[in-house]
Amino acid sequence: MFKKPKPPPFLNLSLHIHTNPTRPTKSLSLLADRCTSMSELKQVQAQMVVTGRLSNDNFAFSRLIAFSALSAHGDPHYAHLLFISTTNPNSFMWNTIIRARADGPDPLSAVRFYIDMRRRSPDPPGKHTFPFVLKACARARAECPQIHAQVLRFGFHSDSHVANGLILCYTRRARVVDARRIFDELLERDLIVWTSMVCGYAQNSLSREALELFDRMVSIGLDPTDLCWLPCSRLVRDLADWNSEKRFTLSSKSEESKSG
Repeated sequence: MFKKPKPPPFLNLSLHIHTNPTRPTKSLSLLADRCTSMSELKQVQAQMVVTGRLSNDNFAFSRLIAFSALSAHGDPHYAHLLFISTTNPNSFMWNTIIRARADGPDPLSAVRFYIDMRRRSPDPPGKHTFPFVLKACARARAECPQIHAQVLRFGFHSDSHVANGLILCYTRRARVVDARRIFDELLERDLIVWTSMVCGYAQNSLSREALELFDRMVSIGLDPTDLCWLPCSRLVRDLADWNSEKRFTLSSKSEESKSG
């Protein structure tokens, strides 16, 4: 017997909201998270208009902005239109647009957007804001002392993600001494921070410093090969290979001297 196919999950949930519109807030947020195309997103937006949630449900609306700005199937321009139509954008919305612009063709626009955020938003920037702003500065090879001052002002200098962004910014501008100062002042350094500092030295032709720091990183048990997704991973793997070869050579010479 022929069975009628079930509607796709997105359509199924959309039909549920349409037939049960009394408590749509949670369902609309879930529906926004399940979007796979801009046409589906616009259906959710239409549902929000019908149910009166477009103007007073920032959480569900923020999911629309996130999909438009960050998804491979989204539309950054539409995300911007959604954002400017919001009367009181929350921190998540601001961070989403900053993040999208930091990864886009004009990373400096993320910095300009951050400045606009400081002027318009009553909320202070959070620890999730600065990594995106600093990434934009690093990509654009822009100066970052003013952003660094903001990091210090709001007390995020000890956050490893923020510190990593500062290290990347300063090493891109060949200000390796400033980057190393941030590295040394950080109480808890993860593998990403160590790798960024090593790569910063190497990219500024400071091979000896890169190798010394790399040796320290390996000596405390960190494995750089776990970071194969980083842009500088090939450099780190080369250092790892060189380090292994160097140790093998020294070990061989030591054995030869003992046997001789």
